[in-house]
Amino acid sequence: MIPDFVTHYYLPDRTPFRSLSELEEPLLTELMRELIAQRHQGRHHRLFGRTYMDMRRIVEARLYRKFVEAGGRPERASPHYFVLGESAWFGGLAPGMREVRLSPTPTASRPWRWLPNSDCLTSPVPTTA
Repeated sequence: MIPDFVTHYYLPDRTPFRSLSELEEPLLTELMRELIAQRHQGRHHRLFGRTYMDMRRIVEARLYRKFVEAGGRPERASPHYFVLGESAWFGGLAPGMREVRLSPTPTASRPWRWLPNSDCLTSPVPTTA
């Protein structure tokens, strides 16, 4: 059965819907160093190798181009990442990993919404028509 929600995971000391791809230098380098240091301290298990951002930007550019070619009209230059349903692997990347769950099919009568089991304490994502 296909899940009826998507999940966005984020570190417990961060807010949701932040993207490394939106950062410019030197902020990106500073944050990458911080994330690598936190991994060495055991605060999370996510790997950020030397080529991580280069590969990520290549993939995101291709996704963007393919989306536009298919008739999409992106509102952002870089995506927010979700998994379909839930992922024990993503949920286990850090102690206290947080998540936001959204319905995957917005409609006029049911725009994007928080699902009741979301533990996010921030405001909901604005809906668009």
